Amino acid sequence: MRVPSLDDEAGALDRSGHAAVRAAMARVPRRFPQLFAAVHIGPVGAAADLRQFAFWLINRAVFEDVPKGRNNDACVLLVLDPRSRMATMAHGYLLDGRLRDEDLFECLARAHGYWLEGRHAEGIVKVWNHLEGILVRRGRQARRAMAGPPMEQPNGSTPS
Repeated sequence: MRVPSLDDEAGALDRSGHAAVRAAMARVPRRFPQLFAAVHIGPVGAAADLRQFAFWLINRAVFEDVPKGRNNDACVLLVLDPRSRMATMAHGYLLDGRLRDEDLFECLARAHGYWLEGRHAEGIVKVWNHLEGILVRRGRQARRAMAGPPMEQPNGSTPS
């Protein structure tokens, strides 16, 4: 199944909203070259089906505007159903262990108020902005973990 990385099936975005969302999505691979962002906006169905659809889409879709050689393991996907006012996020296997469900919930919570008011583009931009902050934080945590604990000095203190 070939789809664009920004698939507005519902027609929820106007021209300026489309541009704003595209710009926010483009910041993800600029900041994190191994990743890419995708958005599907359209009717999906029941809440259980929304998560299943996101999982299915991230595993089966070929995002036609993503450079060749990049597979969906590096994707972060937002699925928004404006009619039912539900949204979910999924990520590829590359982010397993790095992004928690709580992180994705935080991202969605940032956008919730905007979506309830029908301001879909603003909400989507909030999602990507918040995700960027989380990924920066996770990167710092990983670097600290790789560096290990501070070494003890001969006098028993630790360097600052």
